[in-house]
Amino acid sequence: MMGMCYPSTNIGKLENHIFRMYDEDGDGYIDFKEFMMVLYIMSAGTPEENLGQIFRIFDKDNDGSISEKEMVKLVKDLVGVFEMGSGEEGNEDAKEVQKLFRGNSKKNVALMAFKEMDKDSDGRVTKEEFISACYKDKSVSNLFALKIVDMFTAK
Repeated sequence: MMGMCYPSTNIGKLENHIFRMYDEDGDGYIDFKEFMMVLYIMSAGTPEENLGQIFRIFDKDNDGSISEKEMVKLVKDLVGVFEMGSGEEGNEDAKEVQKLFRGNSKKNVALMAFKEMDKDSDGRVTKEEFISACYKDKSVSNLFALKIVDMFTAK
């Protein structure tokens, strides 16, 4: 399914990140309940519930926080998805994402996002910090979250 939605993207890396969002219990399988819960939340959940699910994509080791290393890895793996749609007329978020990556390395963009999210500068981004950063208009975090939401709501 991911390959059909994003034919020009390396979906191997994308699949691993998205899989974590669905595999709530971390057993390596997505059962029907896990699948339906994510589907429901992403289509009818509150913004906080949606961002909570997106947080799971960023939290690779499932320890309840995002490290700088996790952020850099995710941005490098998903850069193709973040840049997709940049040519769409009227899509301001896509244009902002394209502008962000122009002139910045993937690692620098990831570090900008991490610094923006890590409000208490403890080297970890909690779910609460993540959600708070995503609510800031035109922030790097907001652009990433919107792009990931677009992956689930694009028709």
